[in-house]
Amino acid sequence: MASFSMANPKVVNEWINLADEDYGFACSNLSDPDTFYFGFICFHFQQSAEKYFKAYITAKNLEFIKVHDLDSLRQICLEENSKFDEVKDDCLFLSDFYITTRYPVTVPQSFSRSEAEQAKTAVEKISKLVKNLLVNPQNSDIHKAAGIIIVDRKLLVEKDTDKEFFISPGGKPEPGETTKQALIRELDEEYLIDVKEEDLAKFGSFSAPASGQEHRIVHMDCFIVKKWSGVISYGHKVEKLLWLTSHIPSGIKVGSIFEHEIIPRLKSQNLID
Repeated sequence: MASFSMANPKVVNEWINLADEDYGFACSNLSDPDTFYFGFICFHFQQSAEKYFKAYITAKNLEFIKVHDLDSLRQICLEENSKFDEVKDDCLFLSDFYITTRYPVTVPQSFSRSEAEQAKTAVEKISKLVKNLLVNPQNSDIHKAAGIIIVDRKLLVEKDTDKEFFISPGGKPEPGETTKQALIRELDEEYLIDVKEEDLAKFGSFSAPASGQEHRIVHMDCFIVKKWSGVISYGHKVEKLLWLTSHIPSGIKVGSIFEHEIIPRLKSQNLID
């Protein structure tokens, strides 16, 4: 079995192992041509899917809630990666098996081999998605914090030494960091300035395909930096700083989200020229 080198790897592997056991147990019973315990089999497929979701939630340090509803768990995962939209119908199908297979209902239900086979297919799709994303983090969506610094109605952008595009200051949160904390750290590293959390005002959240990696989505939380201490200087990896209006000079390449989303909005709100 693959080793999932993410946050809390031991716990993540435990969730995956338990999910695999539920799946294997259900498959073993389903392979018996004389079985008629299809409700019991479907329940274990549902349990397997639930544990795969909880493995991903644990790996990504997402909000861990004690629920059995698969679509609720899927939506938590969806906040981190848009690929979980692909298994929405599978979750809705599997979720019914948690209650209806275990407790009396007003109208007794029976379950068929066909439903058990469909449940098997659904959980296999969820298992493949979760394992691929955890083993291959290059397939995951990208989450970033970005700072908007405006002086004299002009927006500050930077170009790093190994990059082609001008972008905003900021970067990816480290494990356990909030987007505000990540931005404060990045501003210190990139511009050598000190910023407090209360000096950051949320401007909006934006998403777009990653440049050169269109199978990944960049999710960017943007904050206006209202004030800072220190002098903006060239910090880590910063090759060039540029102050922009809404009229981007010819030959200057700006990151997609800023060019198409943020700069037009700043202009419409009369924050930049």
